Amino acid sequence: MEALVEEFGHPTYTSFSVIVARLLLATLFGAAIGFEREWRNRPAGLRTHILVCVAAATFAILTIEIM
Repeated sequence: MEALVEEFGHPTYTSFSVIVARLLLATLFGAAIGFEREWRNRPAGLRTHILVCVAAATFAILTIEIM
């Protein structure tokens, strides 16, 4: 168990609070776009845009951490 904690317990390039803030902002911006689309009765509404924005932000954060 200690080896597992040691393996995944190292610090990241970006602090945890910045990662959380970026994911929350992606959620809010996706919700704003999705709400507007649902309000105008367009396809791909609120849930779809939230998922796409959070996934894109996650991939961007992972890219920063890997590089």
